[in-house]
Amino acid sequence: PSMSNAGSDLDLCNVSSFNLTGNAPAIGTGVWTKVSGPAGTVTNPFSPATTVTGAVPGTYVFRWRISNGPACTPFSDEVTIINRSAMISSGPADVSVCDGAAPTLTVVASGGSGVYSYQWEASTTGCAGTWNTIIGAMSDTYNPGALTIGTYNYRVIITDVNGICPPVTSCLLYTSPS
Repeated sequence: PSMSNAGSDLDLCNVSSFNLTGNAPAIGTGVWTKVSGPAGTVTNPFSPATTVTGAVPGTYVFRWRISNGPACTPFSDEVTIINRSAMISSGPADVSVCDGAAPTLTVVASGGSGVYSYQWEASTTGCAGTWNTIIGAMSDTYNPGALTIGTYNYRVIITDVNGICPPVTSCLLYTSPS
């Protein structure tokens, strides 16, 4: 039989299907099998290029095995597919504080590769408004300092440093009533 090549490992973000791309055997026939991983079905296990459907976040290992009858030794190769959970954030929540207070705004990210960058921004026109980058505010926490009476809008853009999942944004209304 032909040597087998299961294709390149993949790192994906919260997909429900993905492709397997093994080599087409010149001699023999190939078959995909799931070695390990959560839910997912190979739609055409005898095709070198096929799709896995019903995927959920987790790590999968698939084997592409090419054989040519019982007298020949088959060749196998494995591919690892990491399907990451979507990025989400909790916080910061809308807050109302007394004049002159300076609470710290905090956000917690999860999902994606687990390695994040942060950029805080401010707006005077609400969450749907125009945003201005706050220079140096690149942490999961931000302290805007003591605020005077008024309404302030802040958001944080959380980016997956490894570029696997798209960024998420969290906006809050910060009020210092009279």
